[in-house]
Amino acid sequence: MSEQARKTSRRPFLHLVVRTAGIAAGAGGPVTAAQERNREAGVIATPAVTA
Repeated sequence: MSEQARKTSRRPFLHLVVRTAGIAAGAGGPVTAAQERNREAGVIATPAVTA
């Protein structure tokens, strides 16, 4: 792999979306598992809906 290709290559990324912010605390398991497999990970937590 060339130096340029190495600089621009990206690791796989896990996008984890949770419906309420409280559930986001439980997202650590999948994030940790992804990181242990040399992947990037991010969590998007939407606010709780009140009706």
